[in-house]
Amino acid sequence: MNLSPEEAVGQAVAAIVRDRLPAVTYYDYVPADGQLRSPLAALGIVGSQRRHGNRCAKEWAVTFRLHLMSKAAGREEVWRHLQDLRDALDGQSLALAAPYAAETKIRELRAGDDRDRLQAFNHAFIQFELTVSRPLA
Repeated sequence: MNLSPEEAVGQAVAAIVRDRLPAVTYYDYVPADGQLRSPLAALGIVGSQRRHGNRCAKEWAVTFRLHLMSKAAGREEVWRHLQDLRDALDGQSLALAAPYAAETKIRELRAGDDRDRLQAFNHAFIQFELTVSRPLA
């Protein structure tokens, strides 16, 4: 079974986040019991834009967004975990499942928060980009 470039990136990111941020529960899906533990990180939007490759490979610019949520009062905890994600991912080379390869290191694009006093969670996000290739068949 061949993965899409988006799935390959999602799996590699999940492995890094689970390994480097043990204090944060990582989700790439909503658990069957519906119970989310806080603080949490979730893989959100993963998308790609096809780039012109060369004679040897196809290339995609893949972006992904990680969402962080915390029940702690104030923004401090969620931003501290966001900085941990930044430290774990920005500038890293991903080891992707075959047949894909990371052509560039992960690069942070933007980060922000959405603090709504009416919600039970504080929410922040961080978005990254990298170039992924696959050899031509």
